[in-house]
Amino acid sequence: MRIRDATPDDIPRITEIWIIAYSDDPDYGTIFPWRAEFPADYQRLWTTRITAAFLQGEERYLVVETDDNGGSRAEVVGWASWSRKGSSWAARKIRADNSGVLKGLERRLCGLEETFVRPVLQFFQLYTEDRIESPIAEKYYSEHRVFEKGFWTGDIEEHWFMSKLTVDPKWRRKGIGMMLLQWGFDRAQEENIPVGLESSRAGSPLYLKAGFVEIKRYEWPEAGISVPILLWRPKTD
Repeated sequence: MRIRDATPDDIPRITEIWIIAYSDDPDYGTIFPWRAEFPADYQRLWTTRITAAFLQGEERYLVVETDDNGGSRAEVVGWASWSRKGSSWAARKIRADNSGVLKGLERRLCGLEETFVRPVLQFFQLYTEDRIESPIAEKYYSEHRVFEKGFWTGDIEEHWFMSKLTVDPKWRRKGIGMMLLQWGFDRAQEENIPVGLESSRAGSPLYLKAGFVEIKRYEWPEAGISVPILLWRPKTD
């Protein structure tokens, strides 16, 4: 197994792993209650969101792939997205370094698709989020953004944040999740800052075993959603 930066060519496989891994997640079932009825729409939605976040450049996408033994093609079996949060010079520099010139060009091409292609597809009902997203989804996103802005402040403003970590179910319990976590731990340790994340229900055992502690919960009673906010602090001598 080896870990590397993701490329645009990895996005279809990344999306596939994400959809498979969260197919039974109850919170995603609340936000996307009709995903099973319109699987093509659901796949395109996540392809669009993952691509946009990748090209925006603030998140660093990493993949774990199998070894290329005997000439067989390596397979991506897990991935994670990391971002350096905060307003310090160090945080701004890391985000700038991750953006890069090539990603800037790719972002402009992606912008053309968002501006011209997607509205046409929506007009002909070839693609629409309305068919799979709950009517409360946008309110959830809006309130969650307000929560995030007000929560990560003070002594935890400067931190590494892992927004996604997913492993192909066929490859679980092989240390892949810990490989992806360790990447962030190493960088947080170098800077002596914490690591934060919002955990799915299924992911909490892995994170707690890795040394995270729950510091708060994002509660949204309207939809029965309760998301644990976890924090890992670097070891000190």
